[in-house]
Amino acid sequence: MNKTWIKEHWLEILLCVGIVIQIGALAVFNLTRLPYESNYDSSCAYAQIVEMWRQKRILLKDWAYQTTLGIDSPVLLGALFYGITKNAFTAFGLANIVTVIVYAFLFYDILKQADVKKNMRLLAVLFLLTPYSTGQLGYMPMLFTSAGSYAYKLLVPLLLIDILVRMHKGQEIKKYWYLILFATFFVFDTAVSSGEYILLCAVLPLIGYEILHVLIGNDIKQIFNKRLGFLILESAIYVVGIKVGRRTGIIESVGSQMMLTKAKHFPSVIAKCLTGIFQLFGGIPDYEDIPVTQTYGMMYLFRFFLAAVILASWIYLLKHLKENEKYKELVGMITCIFAVNLIVLIFANVNYAAETFEYRYHLISMIPMILLTSIAASDLWEKRKLLEQTIVLVTIVLLLFVNVYDYKNYMRDCYNYQGDMQGITLTAEQEGVHLIITIGSESISMGRCIRNVNPNVEISTWGGYNHGVG
Repeated sequence: MNKTWIKEHWLEILLCVGIVIQIGALAVFNLTRLPYESNYDSSCAYAQIVEMWRQKRILLKDWAYQTTLGIDSPVLLGALFYGITKNAFTAFGLANIVTVIVYAFLFYDILKQADVKKNMRLLAVLFLLTPYSTGQLGYMPMLFTSAGSYAYKLLVPLLLIDILVRMHKGQEIKKYWYLILFATFFVFDTAVSSGEYILLCAVLPLIGYEILHVLIGNDIKQIFNKRLGFLILESAIYVVGIKVGRRTGIIESVGSQMMLTKAKHFPSVIAKCLTGIFQLFGGIPDYEDIPVTQTYGMMYLFRFFLAAVILASWIYLLKHLKENEKYKELVGMITCIFAVNLIVLIFANVNYAAETFEYRYHLISMIPMILLTSIAASDLWEKRKLLEQTIVLVTIVLLLFVNVYDYKNYMRDCYNYQGDMQGITLTAEQEGVHLIITIGSESISMGRCIRNVNPNVEISTWGGYNHGVG
């Protein structure tokens, strides 16, 4: 490796180092910090993999499911790892690490198939693995740590996009048959677990794009193509999965309970929906009063800028689509997903408990949108002009700074009283008490978390609508 090579590839090296550190940090967090961030929601996933291994069943008996079956998350892989490690936190951590690696490779492959420059493919992966928001329902816990509730269902649009980009390039199916198998598995898995949500917000928008692509081409005969055939087949599999999920009789799809937004709420819902994008990326505080001049406050501004970069990349590419003709399929597919998700989140009342917006719902569209940052950055970088390259470099510097600051703080986070819970269960075990019952709505979260601490002590929670196991 000579100095000339380093000089030519310095940006690529910098981004590679950043990604390796990100993956390392996520590995450390998932293997050491999951007991300390266990919360109301994630504790159920940890307990679920234990029961899945004990019962040797995917659909559990005597188990109170919440809004989904949870199998479109790392629980399936986590249950297998639990059989090896006999530790729920370690098992789920290993499953999350696999998820991180799969996402990194899939992001890179989509951009590779779209012919994006190598260094800018790495920029998109760096964007992806940045810990923007880390609260219970934030960006990181929904994808790469905690229960990873959106991790597998989000693979559906990403795998379909990867396959469609290859189809548009005219690649032979034998070169990516394995992607089709994985896509079909996750389509069925997500349909059974979560109902029609991903069909509406991810699969149908891609069908819409392919139809639009034919109409723009002004040749109706092209409507009979393998891309639309593939998507229709996957949609049929999805519908079958929904039917199978409903036949279990365990849960009812939340999507079927959505109500239209009332006229008096419409203006505020639009504002809240757009605000939710910036909340997802940690650019706007949820409830806290935070001084702008403090480092903590400045980080919100930096994350706000990064979220704005993602949206600005999309707008830039739409404006310059003629100069970037080779990216039109990828930009078009992602635009359709983004548009449909905005329409659904504005017209349907999905704000169940949050004071502002259930911003995790933006993950379905915003994760694919991150792909566009690499295309826009590549176009700006190739112009070889000082202003454009400065914008790209400033974005990279802020990304690296946000990663260092947020990963450091994330490693220190502790959402529960792990030490106290370990003491309680150890004392109970020593005294021969094998069942602890937590009573009262204020103790539900503690009860759900404590049951994962010691497998030799059974925990039952009673309070409000929540009782028993699940």
